[in-house]
Amino acid sequence: MTEKKKKAVILGAGGHGKVVCDTLERRSDIAIVGFLDNSPGRWGQMHYGYPVLGGSEKLSELYKDGVVCAVAAVGHNEERKKLAANIYEAGMEALTLIHPTAYIARDVNIGAGTVIMPQAVVQAGASIGEHVIINTGAVVEHDCIIGSFSHIASGAHFGGAVVVGEGTLVGTGATVRLFAKIGSGCVIGAGAVVVKDVPDTWTVVGNPARRIEK
Repeated sequence: MTEKKKKAVILGAGGHGKVVCDTLERRSDIAIVGFLDNSPGRWGQMHYGYPVLGGSEKLSELYKDGVVCAVAAVGHNEERKKLAANIYEAGMEALTLIHPTAYIARDVNIGAGTVIMPQAVVQAGASIGEHVIINTGAVVEHDCIIGSFSHIASGAHFGGAVVVGEGTLVGTGATVRLFAKIGSGCVIGAGAVVVKDVPDTWTVVGNPARRIEK
């Protein structure tokens, strides 16, 4: 007997949504019904081959129509956190997605709603929170801890046992040394080299990374 596919919707009809869609299409157990987006100008349009059905307020209606799971597909951490809450309020499952070309060690813990993109590496003993983005080609070494709703951008590299708080953005190509601790709500600029701990809410850039005022 053929297993019935679960219907899913993607929240966010932007560039990141397309990449998430491409990963989701590789799941043989999922049928994508379309996108939701809170920009009314996108409603009724096609995005990456699927209709934009409306805004996130349609989640409950879709759930009644048999759409049982969703993924928050926006790069902005605070917006993704709000969309995750919308998913749970509608009674849906938050999908966890791992691209088939990513390498994930066998003992890694991965929270609900997290998306791990192509060619990313997550090594032994690492723990990834909920609704995290580990973007294309990022390397998270052994025993790292990544807080929920954080975004590790493409090509970022972490040494072992790095700790990242909740809702932090680590920019494209950034490097973080072994054992460094980065707080919650931080922004690590693209290409930054983090050689010491970063307190909560700091923005740091450069090599070595230094604080700047937002």
